[in-house]
Amino acid sequence: MTEKKKKRRVIKAKKKLDRWCQVKFTDVKGVIHYGEYPEELPSDGEQLYEVADMLFPVRHEVNESQLTVIPRGSWDHKIGGHDDEAGRYIAAAFEQAKKDSDAAGEFGVNSMFAIGVADGQAWYVVTKVNKKTCNVEWRGFGADTYTDHFFGWGREKVPIEDVKNYTRRYSTLVELFGGKE
Repeated sequence: MTEKKKKRRVIKAKKKLDRWCQVKFTDVKGVIHYGEYPEELPSDGEQLYEVADMLFPVRHEVNESQLTVIPRGSWDHKIGGHDDEAGRYIAAAFEQAKKDSDAAGEFGVNSMFAIGVADGQAWYVVTKVNKKTCNVEWRGFGADTYTDHFFGWGREKVPIEDVKNYTRRYSTLVELFGGKE
């Protein structure tokens, strides 16, 4: 006999955002993750889903029975977007990222910057620094989770001087506008 294969449904980017719901789940290491997936789920609890992480540029394959739906709060234009459990999680992660970025000094691992996109910002963190290049990774700190056309979800081997220009520009804008992100 062959084992019954579990069905897998991939999140389609073409779905309307208002038809998605927020969820949380705990991975095998005990880490809590927040994500989004389409609302129309079967109720058998055996379906596997690719859940888009709200903070990091990854998708997690999760059994439906492990997902807890988080009601959306009201929109409040804070980092994280909504005044709810997931929004507070993202806001706390943003505050920690700011502290880590400040501790990195002028430039280094954990340096953070934002790039204006449409009516919001795309947020990035330096994750690795080599002699002449560095790696940059997206973070879901913005309410609309925008990405930049160049960095996308992240980019490896970007010349350090190019990324330093982005971090300097970001720091200057924060200073000019009173430290408001």
